[in-house]
Amino acid sequence: MDGWDACLGMQISLSGDGKSFVAIAEDCSLGIYDTENLNLIQKIELDPSWYLQSSISETGDIVVISQNHSLINFYDVSTGENIFSLQVNDMGFSDKPTTRFDFTYDGKLFAISRGYSGDEILIFGIWE
Repeated sequence: MDGWDACLGMQISLSGDGKSFVAIAEDCSLGIYDTENLNLIQKIELDPSWYLQSSISETGDIVVISQNHSLINFYDVSTGENIFSLQVNDMGFSDKPTTRFDFTYDGKLFAISRGYSGDEILIFGIWE
């Protein structure tokens, strides 16, 4: 990337239960921390790219990051493994950028906002 750090200054997300938070570090790794002692729970190595947003499920067991406005990856916090990916632009939706996303409180639905004015809202059922 010729000295340009695409991961610097990205979003920090707090879990719904308040027990953990997720942050994308300067080295483009994803860190999950406990809020009580600020201890690192899990570090997930990511391919250097444009990581724009992160979110952690209400229960703190799934973390999600967006990459390049259209690829959204879901990771298992306990293992650090990529468990699911959504390539939103390949699903027949517009090519507007993904600007925001989050889980419902029960973690069964995942909502995505596309376009800078919330032009499209997509809701996916994730888990039973």
